[in-house]
Amino acid sequence: MLKLPQIDNILYSGPSKSRLSSFEAGDLLGEAAILVYRDAPKSFFIHAIHCYFVGNEYSKTPTFVVKNVRDGRNFAIRHVDILRPNGDAMAVAEFSLQRDVENPVISVFPEFPRNVLAPEHFENGRNSDCVEFRRVPNAINGKHYIWIRCKTPIDDSDPFQKHAILIKLSDLQLYGNDIQTRRDHSIWLHQTKFDAADWLLYEYEFAGKPNPYCLVNANIWSRDGKILMSTSQEVSTTKTRSKM
Repeated sequence: MLKLPQIDNILYSGPSKSRLSSFEAGDLLGEAAILVYRDAPKSFFIHAIHCYFVGNEYSKTPTFVVKNVRDGRNFAIRHVDILRPNGDAMAVAEFSLQRDVENPVISVFPEFPRNVLAPEHFENGRNSDCVEFRRVPNAINGKHYIWIRCKTPIDDSDPFQKHAILIKLSDLQLYGNDIQTRRDHSIWLHQTKFDAADWLLYEYEFAGKPNPYCLVNANIWSRDGKILMSTSQEVSTTKTRSKM
């Protein structure tokens, strides 16, 4: 899973090994995250990603260029260029990594949405080969919910694989919605220890009306109430020809 051939010390080449139904932002960034971890200092974990897309055409055979921007005592930064086969940029991303902290100073997190019923109450939705979906049919206080569970084996001792899975699922809210293009994609990872084989709750909401762009905010929760990831995307629901 998520293994790309290495060209030299910073270049990696596709094709993508994703088995999701379409090649989305999360797939690109999930693969880029694995490459960043190959080059990261020991005991450092990704805590933030900021990505910008160039145009609205995607390639399933990208090349990833990973650049070491900084290795500090507690933080590291990697820049990733995601290129089309002709060498044009498809996306650019900054990955911020932080040394693992056992006892963080801030321990106050948002509360798990307890008003959402357990996944056993809902029927399976549109599944992929590797992910099972159970959508909560009605929005609750303006927010939408999907229960998700990985169907493929996951190494519970590998936090890098767990993070890659979360990142690949980060734009799940766009599947099935009439999204034409995305401008940017930001992700914040909050946990390194969680059960990735159990059901996870995906929570999302649309902020503002398309003008033509709107903001989509989302969280992924563990079933036992931990917030695992937060993400925001600027997306468009109108068909426009890219001039970038």
